[in-house]
Amino acid sequence: MKKSLRKEMLKKICVRDGDKILDVGCGDGTLLTELIQWRDAEGYGIDPSEDVIRQAGDAHPELHLETGYSDFLPYDDNTFRIITVCDDFHTFKDPEKFVSEAARVLTPGGRLYIAEAALPEPVRILANLPSYLIPSRKNKYHSTYEVLDYFKNAGLTKFRVYKKKQLLLVSGKNWLSHLQDRQKYNFCLPCFLIFQQRGSVRRNHIPVPVKTLFFISLHCSRPIVITVYINHAVSFRNCR
Repeated sequence: MKKSLRKEMLKKICVRDGDKILDVGCGDGTLLTELIQWRDAEGYGIDPSEDVIRQAGDAHPELHLETGYSDFLPYDDNTFRIITVCDDFHTFKDPEKFVSEAARVLTPGGRLYIAEAALPEPVRILANLPSYLIPSRKNKYHSTYEVLDYFKNAGLTKFRVYKKKQLLLVSGKNWLSHLQDRQKYNFCLPCFLIFQQRGSVRRNHIPVPVKTLFFISLHCSRPIVITVYINHAVSFRNCR
């Protein structure tokens, strides 16, 4: 199953030169090696097993590997454009905390990919019975809706769900870099459009048509103004 999931991830993930990629539950480093082999990219991996990390480091010295756990990623904010989890998400003790951590270390526009076995609902419920009956057993197969809820709570957007036979690949994109970019733009969701007006401004001594949108947010004390320069750009500011 893991080999099939890895093949589908290689088909769906677009790696660019200069990318930093993190594989959580990297195992022997095979997925990382295959992702970066044709690009000038850096591969990082964490796994809870010290023996596995030692063997993977010996086999792939070009990778940055270390022992670690999914609910605490020992990396700075806005570090990785791609984060992958291949057939390990059901073993995470706190999957929601992991998704939140992944959103923190993703760069703006970065994407988190989670590949799991696509179990039919009755089979998934039966497979999860031991986790309810045995407190020490933490393995749990999550439904697509549960994974998407984790993504939403972490601030990820632009979800993609891909199913092929018994394979499931779910991904979410970091639209704004979580709290940092929200603070930068003073821009919080949800917000509601109050009114809009058209006009023009001069940019480099040339009149440019604009549309000004006035929003009010449940999380901001002042209205938000978005100025759209037609065929040009967008700017954000707050009303004083």
